[in-house]
Amino acid sequence: MLVDSSRSQLKDRAEELRPQLEKYFEVVSQVDDFSADLPTSGVDLAVVLGGDGSILRAAHQMGYHQLPVLGVNLGRLGFLADVLPEQLDEVLPRVVAGDYYGCFAPDVRVPRGMPGEETLRVSGSQRRGSASRPVVRDARSAALR
Repeated sequence: MLVDSSRSQLKDRAEELRPQLEKYFEVVSQVDDFSADLPTSGVDLAVVLGGDGSILRAAHQMGYHQLPVLGVNLGRLGFLADVLPEQLDEVLPRVVAGDYYGCFAPDVRVPRGMPGEETLRVSGSQRRGSASRPVVRDARSAALR
């Protein structure tokens, strides 16, 4: 669980959301300082609480030890942070079950189902609430943008 604690509103909101995350995940570490080394041993997923800037800082800090990232949008726009706090109880069980899309770029088109069915566009505000499965980002692509 990563959050930029230098912004007091993010730190407070992260403390409120932690019990909700712990219902579904074992939180092995909470990193409040993006300049500190991030743990990678025994970690399957980084949950970044904040906005796009927080995800980019986390991806940068991970360096060559990238983890999949689930971004919880506590910011304004959320092009990379896909999940809103009020969606956590719906999204987290699906992530734990492996029912999510791996997204390797901030804007990709993913075909769903059979040929001729609609294409899911994974970008911008269209993601919120419209995706059939949550999006978990590959942090390497976020770092390159």
